[in-house]
Amino acid sequence: MPSFKYLDGLRIVRNQFTHSGGHVSDKQRKLFKNISGVTLVGSEIFVSDDFIWDSLNHAQTYLHAVALAMDKLLRANTTNEDE
Repeated sequence: MPSFKYLDGLRIVRNQFTHSGGHVSDKQRKLFKNISGVTLVGSEIFVSDDFIWDSLNHAQTYLHAVALAMDKLLRANTTNEDE
């Protein structure tokens, strides 16, 4: 079951790599302590293979659920317009 919290952890890791090259300041260390599959060694972020695959699976499931909800919404709006 995908969780927004898990995908938010992915966002935090992605942003850190994008904006800081994978380095974490002492103030930011707390953010990464509870992200499963992410380890800090010194100031560097290391991600496990499991983190990568779990991220892909969570994102795929989340996006599928969003697509189904959007389809349902669009179908309902189309039905209402026809009436």
